[in-house]
Amino acid sequence: MTDDQLERDLQAAMRTGDVDELNTLATALGDAGQPERAAAIFRVAASFGDDVAFSNLGTALTHLGDLEGATAAYGSAVDLGFSEARVDLAMVLAEDGSDLDRVDELLTAAAADGEPDAAHQLGLLRLRQDEVAEAVELLERAHAEEASGTVADSLARGYRAAGRLDDAVRLWEEAGAAGYHEAHLGRAFALEEAGRDAEAERAFLEAIDADVEVASASWASALDRLGRPEEAIAVLRRAVERGEDSAMIDLGNRLTESPDTFDEGLLLYRRAIALGRLHAVTNLAVSIRGRDRGDTRATALLRQANAEGDDLAGRHLLPEDGAVGDDPEDEAGA
Repeated sequence: MTDDQLERDLQAAMRTGDVDELNTLATALGDAGQPERAAAIFRVAASFGDDVAFSNLGTALTHLGDLEGATAAYGSAVDLGFSEARVDLAMVLAEDGSDLDRVDELLTAAAADGEPDAAHQLGLLRLRQDEVAEAVELLERAHAEEASGTVADSLARGYRAAGRLDDAVRLWEEAGAAGYHEAHLGRAFALEEAGRDAEAERAFLEAIDADVEVASASWASALDRLGRPEEAIAVLRRAVERGEDSAMIDLGNRLTESPDTFDEGLLLYRRAIALGRLHAVTNLAVSIRGRDRGDTRATALLRQANAEGDDLAGRHLLPEDGAVGDDPEDEAGA
């Protein structure tokens, strides 16, 4: 559609109050990679009091990172009678983390009404609340409604939390077969926990082959547990060569433990920082402080990481650094 045709269709829809056409035009713009323009036209449709338009606006604003605006839009959609927006509203509120009671209320009501994805999301909420039995029941229901890779992965996590490792492995196999590659890593952990080390090794390697985030670092940690530290280092070095930032941090943690490889470890942290990994700032600062408690760089870096949202940095700041944190640990985690 040309810009001229879009403008003619838009003007006609606004004159006649054709909210369906406005929603269609906005959706097409969003699909074409114009989210700001799409949101603007969804607002036009919403100005006619259309509940679906408010819900669509919430989705557009979520994609644009405006969670406050999305919360308002989804809330208006629900208030105007579009109950299907309850799950979306709950998800935005959960991401914000400011009103988890409202999240629980919305998902419970939506699940009771059989809204799509409600049982799945409520099951995940119950899992985070350590209400494992109810979580498994809800996730089994969600899996019966939609046997997608994502839902199978969630149910597998529920089974693992319940100690049903064989069931967890089975569901992660299903999720992986459905194209949910992250399932390989979950299956590896469950197999390791069940003492099936040879199968776990294959699963870790499958996760690495599928480019699952932190798969190499996870396999390196498993190799440590198996008493194979030299292999763990080799795995991480190969991952670093591929540009994996999590491996840079993990290998940096190991190398900074020895004076002979300390500077190489710092370089790896700096490479991860250049790739946007804020945790690497904290790890670098803690390593510097561990070598020289009087090095003022460490405090400056920890303050910066803490200000940018890394909670781990705050735990390493001392009262004399000008911030209140927990007692510092010996090392920063990856």
